[in-house]
Amino acid sequence: MVAKSLIESLASFDAGAVITKALAASAPKLITVAANQIKKTPERISTALGLGFTNHLQTTYDKCYKIKTLIYREEPVELLSQYVSIKLGLKKAKFTDNYIIENLESYKNVIVQGSGGSGKTMFMKYLSLCRFENPRGRIPLFIELRTLDYNNGKPIEELIFEDSTSKKSRMTFEQFDTALAGGLFLIILDGLDEVDPSRREQIHKQIIKMPIKYPENILVISSREDPSLKGWNQFYTFSVLPLDKKQVTSVIRKIDFDKTIKDKFLKDLNSNLYDRHRSFLTNPLLATIMLLRYDQFADAGDKIYIFYDQAFETLFFKHDLSKGVYERKRYTTVSVDEFKRFFSAFCFTTYAKNKYSFMRSEMVSFIDRALKYCVIEASPALVLKDLLESVCIIQEDGLLFTFVHRSFQEYFAALFVSNYRGDRIAEYTEIVMSRSRTETAGPILMEMAPELVNKVWALPLLESCVQQICSIDVEVTPGEVLALLSSSIVLEKDWSVNGFAVDSLGSKILNIERYYSVDLSPWLTSHLFFNNREEFQGIRSKLSVENKERFRKLTSSAAAEDTFYYSISKDDDYWLIHTKATAILKDVQESLREGLRMIEDLTARFAAADDDLL
Repeated sequence: MVAKSLIESLASFDAGAVITKALAASAPKLITVAANQIKKTPERISTALGLGFTNHLQTTYDKCYKIKTLIYREEPVELLSQYVSIKLGLKKAKFTDNYIIENLESYKNVIVQGSGGSGKTMFMKYLSLCRFENPRGRIPLFIELRTLDYNNGKPIEELIFEDSTSKKSRMTFEQFDTALAGGLFLIILDGLDEVDPSRREQIHKQIIKMPIKYPENILVISSREDPSLKGWNQFYTFSVLPLDKKQVTSVIRKIDFDKTIKDKFLKDLNSNLYDRHRSFLTNPLLATIMLLRYDQFADAGDKIYIFYDQAFETLFFKHDLSKGVYERKRYTTVSVDEFKRFFSAFCFTTYAKNKYSFMRSEMVSFIDRALKYCVIEASPALVLKDLLESVCIIQEDGLLFTFVHRSFQEYFAALFVSNYRGDRIAEYTEIVMSRSRTETAGPILMEMAPELVNKVWALPLLESCVQQICSIDVEVTPGEVLALLSSSIVLEKDWSVNGFAVDSLGSKILNIERYYSVDLSPWLTSHLFFNNREEFQGIRSKLSVENKERFRKLTSSAAAEDTFYYSISKDDDYWLIHTKATAILKDVQESLREGLRMIEDLTARFAAADDDLL
């Protein structure tokens, strides 16, 4: 529930006052830090901070206080009038959003994870607004990670500095670094999953180091669910929980929409609609989309791709969604089927290039390329206007253009591949199916075209995996198999496994596991080598004198660090053959063989049915 005091306080927002409050509460910290630095007085730092961040806070306030949504596409609406409190889970415990915000100092470093459309960004903006009202001695910095310029190779703290400080201020990074060391900031990093995948691992490594380098600040990060974040030991990872019926009702009630349609939706919601379509209605974005098309599709389909297809047609034909008025305010004469074909090509090429936001010139170039591919005669500039103003599936965000929600890009990228009939079908299918678990394009394509995925992606992939991995005798050379699965393993001092750098064949195997009911990841266990210290000690007794010394040097170097990154190879076979790894890798090999047999059976059955069709 949004507090009335928060609404009243933010109605008369003053960026300067936020900084003044934060600086007043942080004066002791600044004095301590500045005392250790030559020619750096707390007064000079405070002045620089005041000049440096006033514009950023005002811009952040404007960005967070008013938002555009699928419903409010032309005129922004106040976030607090639409915000519905969410619940977050930590292990088996459940917390309200306000509890987390009130107790951030206790957690210090927080990751908020959730599926696309679950309300992560709304929460991050709500958090920012709450800390504008009461900064508690910290300046809140709201940073959208997708907007940062990673091309110059600068560390994340410099990118945050450049993004948040005024171009007119004379504040230096050195002064900002001093304030960071003093713990003056609440740093809110929104959309870690929207960082270009080619740079994501590098950014992950830098963010992991921030709590160590600047331990006094509070750091809150949002991301889609990502298994690679589980090893971030300095962070508490909260998951956005699905909406219950009461929360969904609140979401719908707050939307300014055609009263007849909304009343029917709410009536059905109180009846059996929520139970029948829980997978959609527990997600705020999908619940909103269902409302958009409820007058046309009262009995929503269970297939997610049908859901998005119907939602797109609703957006295409319906102009004023809040009033229920149907218009054709269009700048081009491209028909709905051609527009859908063009947009699927646009989404696929941008998705393949990991482009989620665009400068205007980039946007026009991608549109032009997709139009030519589809042999559609239309002005790219006018098509852009249709995307922005008529269909409203693209929105302006400052100098950038973004999808109204990334899930639309993922759906249309999958749609493109499902309809593609060219020679590059295997390559295009691989692009969609090999993406991380945080993205939905793969599951949507699997739902739309399972026979295609089985034949051109899963079958050749499993054949390759079986050929490479199952030909190795793991009782003799287990290190060779582990090297194929993981480039390096993160070990604790006791040699329990903390995490894996999974790539090469390992990442491909995990993708197979994602889509098929085959257990292909028994090697991803903390007890890959041994269960306890006694088993670890027992390995030494099985080694030759020469190998005992090799093993001692290896384990002592690992014990010198809190975490140890180690690349397994055939050179480790002398001790690996005495661990549990050999049995576990045998299970991996058998799972791969079972998986291949299953896919072969699926494709054979489809081929037989195909023969019988005529």
